Amino acid sequence: MNSYKAIKRYHLDRAIQIINEEYSIPTVLNEEITVKNSQINMAEIQ
Repeated sequence: MNSYKAIKRYHLDRAIQIINEEYSIPTVLNEEITVKNSQINMAEIQ
């Protein structure tokens, strides 16, 4: 599934439950997000 728009309305509650309770992002992606957020925070300080 490429987009949340592809989720049928009657599956929306289940999709939200999966995202909130069962899904965890891959470690590599989590590290990349952390690095990007750190760079944004440093840019705000300077």
